[in-house]
Amino acid sequence: MYPQRFCGDVRQRVRAEPFSFSPYFILNTMCTEQEEHFVANSTEIIEQVSEHFTTEEMEQLKSFFDKQTEMVVTSFGEKVEDVNDPDSYLLSKLKGIKRLFTKLQFPWDEHIPFLYQSFAQYVAGIEDSSARKRALQQSSEIMAVVFFLFLNRPFIDRTSNLYDKQIQILKKWIKENKAFKDV
Repeated sequence: MYPQRFCGDVRQRVRAEPFSFSPYFILNTMCTEQEEHFVANSTEIIEQVSEHFTTEEMEQLKSFFDKQTEMVVTSFGEKVEDVNDPDSYLLSKLKGIKRLFTKLQFPWDEHIPFLYQSFAQYVAGIEDSSARKRALQQSSEIMAVVFFLFLNRPFIDRTSNLYDKQIQILKKWIKENKAFKDV
C-alpha cells in the first residue's frame, strides 16, 4: 500500500483542488436536504419503537411495512399481487439494499492514488490517439464516481444504518406478529 504521507497529500489536494471537477459536479454530489430529511424522519420512526410492540404499534408497523413493501415491489417492476409472502419479500429486499450500502462503505479516498497511477500506466501504453482519448475519458468517469462516493460517505453510512435498523425492526415485527397470530 502507499505510505501514509502520500495518501495524506492526495487527500489535502482533493479538498483543495478536487481533480479540476466543475463546481456544478461537486454541488451535485453532495447530499440534498431532502435526502437528509428522509433519512432523519425514517430513523425517528424506527427509534420510537419500544422493546415490545403494543397493539397500536403493531398496527402502525403493519401499515408502514405494507406501504414500504408496495413501493419496493413496484420499484423492482413486479406486481404486489404476485408476492406470496410480503414480509419475507420486504426483508429479503431490505437485506439486499443493506448489503449494497455496506459494500459502498469503503475508504474510497485511500484508493484514489492507486487508481490514478494504474490508469496513467495503462493510458501511457496506448499508442493509438483515439483509443488513448477514449481511455482517458473512461478513467475520468471512473474517478468521478470514486470521488462522488468519497464525498457521500457520511450519507452512505447513515443510510446503511437506517436499513440495518429497518431490518431489525421488521424481523422483530415478523416474530411478534407470528406469535400474536398463534395465540
